[in-house]
This record gives sequence, C-alpha cells and structure tokens, in this order.
Amino acid sequence: CLIAFKLQSIDWQTASNRQAHHTDRFYSKELILRRGQLFKFSLTLNQSLGSADGLTFTVSTGPSASESAKTKAVFPLSNETRSSGWSAQLLSRRDNVLAISILSPASAPIGRYELSIRISSQGKDSTLKLGTFILLFNPWLQGRYPNTPTPGHQLSEAHGVEMGGMVFMG
Repeated sequence: CLIAFKLQSIDWQTASNRQAHHTDRFYSKELILRRGQLFKFSLTLNQSLGSADGLTFTVSTGPSASESAKTKAVFPLSNETRSSGWSAQLLSRRDNVLAISILSPASAPIGRYELSIRISSQGKDSTLKLGTFILLFNPWLQGRYPNTPTPGHQLSEAHGVEMGGMVFMG
C-alpha cells in the first residue's frame, strides 16, 4: 500500500530571500522576488523520498497560463541550475526535508506566480501546491535584456530599492 505524499510545511526563507532580492523594504509580508535570481526554500514532506522518485516543478502566472506564452513552465529538480529557462536544484536532503533553490529566467514575465510540485514515486503521482510569490523586474542584472539599455548602478539603487506603493487588482 502506497502512501500519497503530502506537504507538512514549507519555509520560504522570506527574510533572507527578500534581502537578497532587494525587496525587503517593500510594504508586504509576501515573498517578492526579482527575475533572473535564485531563491531558496525548504519543504517538509510526510515521508522521505526514494532515490528513484522524480520531482517536477510547475510555475504559472495569469488566468490562462501556457508554456507557449511563457506564463507557465514545467521543469525537473536536478543537481545544477541551468542558464536558460526555469530550473530547480536540490541543495540538501535530510530525511523528509528538502532544501531547494529555483532560478527564474531574466526574461520571465513579471507577476504573481503559483508554484507546485509533482512527485512521481513507484508509478504514482502526487501534485502538491506549494504557494505563491511575486516576480518583479530586476535592475541589478547587467546586460541580460535584449534591446534594453543597461541601467547604471546609481539608477538601479534609486529605482530598485526606494520604490514603494501597492497594486490593486480586481
């Protein structure tokens, strides 16, 4: 009898991720990230993963997310991050606790994303919703945007850190 995987808890490491992404001064408790930059979190599952178990992440944004519109991406957990597209890396595994980093592409659409994981174990799939995060433009990425002038460091500081305000939707 197989027991389905369940999420016991998730630690978004919000304080350290927001500081690393220069979003720690924003008036919000949400996880706010910059595209093209790693973020780290840890998952606690109800059981340990086997060595043959596969993990696949899905990120999506918007009402009709699709891979063709680049508003949805499906990518596996691997031992290294890729330089193009979304990627996830296993940083450590201790019993049923996984430490993971995810790298978004510099060209990812900005917006509110949903993150989920599919665990494939012994022919059975479990899909777990992990939560949401907000992905913003990243003025600190030098020369990553085609046909866009690269902002100087002073411009990045002025427009990146001191931004404030709220966006209301709906």
